[in-house]
Amino acid sequence: KEGVEVVLVDRNELNREASGTNAGSFHFQIGLHQLTPKMSDAAKERLSSEVKLQVEAAGLWDNLERELNADLGVHFNGGFMVAETKDELDVLYQKQEIEISAGLESHVLTGSEMHKAAPLFASDLSGVAYCPREGHANPLIVGPVYAYRAHEYGAKFRTYCNVVSVEIIEPSAASPYRFKVNTSRGAILCRRVVNAGGAWTAELAKQLGFDLKMGLSGLHVNVTEPYTYVLPTMVQHIGRRLTLKQTTNNTFIIGGGWPSKPEIYPKRYSNYWSSTSGNLAVAQRVLPLLKDVKLVRVWSGVWAYTHDFKPILGESKRVPGYHVA
Repeated sequence: KEGVEVVLVDRNELNREASGTNAGSFHFQIGLHQLTPKMSDAAKERLSSEVKLQVEAAGLWDNLERELNADLGVHFNGGFMVAETKDELDVLYQKQEIEISAGLESHVLTGSEMHKAAPLFASDLSGVAYCPREGHANPLIVGPVYAYRAHEYGAKFRTYCNVVSVEIIEPSAASPYRFKVNTSRGAILCRRVVNAGGAWTAELAKQLGFDLKMGLSGLHVNVTEPYTYVLPTMVQHIGRRLTLKQTTNNTFIIGGGWPSKPEIYPKRYSNYWSSTSGNLAVAQRVLPLLKDVKLVRVWSGVWAYTHDFKPILGESKRVPGYHVA
């Protein structure tokens, strides 16, 4: 839209990796993997800065359907994070303090307040945190629609085009280019490179000597048969791996970071039965009615994360023109 000539390179088809195989959740509350016992003031400040980024990101989704002129399945129906024990409830209060200071609305509910707000949850939970800002979108639609609108503005797409290497070249009056991107379908000269490789960001960055300290793991996701629509909100767990929501076609999507089996590309990550059974056990513990709902299918996506869970975003100081998202 800004008039920049853009070429997007993907070694497969669009939306076939992490962008299209996730559960589509807007998790803005501080999660299990981000919290540590007896956190220092510095750790709390870091989490506060990250929550502020989350709040800003939520604002982008408010207008995205209007900007792209499409139904992306965006719903902000709120989200619960549940606690089973007193210690987990204490963590909910701790994270709520950080979230409110960063501008994210959240409420901790216990006893009758909790049962009134979430009557379908197990009656013996110690408490829940509720964030009205949370929600979800449909990842099968978002990526392709974004690509189509970009195409209308003149963006070019090269799919089934693998990046072999990225070279830094010296710009001149005759040629202003700073990079040569060598691909399986020829070379591309450009002034800027944006490494948005998701789970493979670190692998690509190594080509120019960057060590981004990232990890990669498979993510297991389960989908059930349709059931009476009873769960408009998202559900997470503060102490165990769980994400749970019901879609507009009435199926439940159940995930939460349970592992899947790594495979060498181009094979896709495969599933462990122990992840299925473990994930569903936690889901039934929180929402007992799931014991009467049949599982239809499972699949695996991929998850990229930095070792300190801080986002990597922006232009390199050492190599101007090289961006990481």
